[in-house]
Amino acid sequence: MTGPDVTTPGAVGADTRAHSEYTSSDAIISDCSDILKGLLLARARRAQIPVYETCSGGYALTLPQLCQEVPDLRGLQACLNRLGVAP
Repeated sequence: MTGPDVTTPGAVGADTRAHSEYTSSDAIISDCSDILKGLLLARARRAQIPVYETCSGGYALTLPQLCQEVPDLRGLQACLNRLGVAP
């Protein structure tokens, strides 16, 4: 009697492949940052605040009375909060 062959397609093989695909820390981290970026850009868009990505990896917010550059998503979130942009 032999055990199940995990290299063949099927429930066991699919489970093994899914586990290896979704436990990569790079994929998990990039997904969270992409989601946060989308949420913050949507907040800014609803408030009609133009946000541009800079070549250094930061973000620039431009309003008639304000031009603010922030280094990362955390800075972008803090800036939107200071401007009173609701989540």
